[in-house]
Amino acid sequence: MQISEEIKSKLDIVDVIREYVPNLKAVGVNFTALSPFKREKTPSFIVSPEKQIWHCFHRQRRRHFFFIMEMEGVTFVEALRILAPKAGVQLRRENPEISSKRNRLLDIMETAVIFYHQTFLESPLAAAAREYILKKGD
Repeated sequence: MQISEEIKSKLDIVDVIREYVPNLKAVGVNFTALSPFKREKTPSFIVSPEKQIWHCFHRQRRRHFFFIMEMEGVTFVEALRILAPKAGVQLRRENPEISSKRNRLLDIMETAVIFYHQTFLESPLAAAAREYILKKGD
């Protein structure tokens, strides 16, 4: 399980958001409040505990980390650092050498994908393969 998924699984979005929006009110199965992002007179901010998402009519539907990013003006990694202690999750530092090797491998794979895609589209040697795909699509 990814560390971000572990943090999300251990935190209830209502509790996270209530720290920033204390006036959340239960309305049916959801919670609603005035948007913390815009001045308004009628509530347009909804939190769904069942789906673990929030939605503001002025913004897109989002999850835990994006709310913290918006409210605190921080990056995704910084939002993880804010939420990890609340979830009782210890963040591990990744070895930069391993990360660098992984990034190089990803770059190599991306180059291979581009090469084979271009070959498929343009090479005369791939004509039979293109014809087969066109026939198969019918």
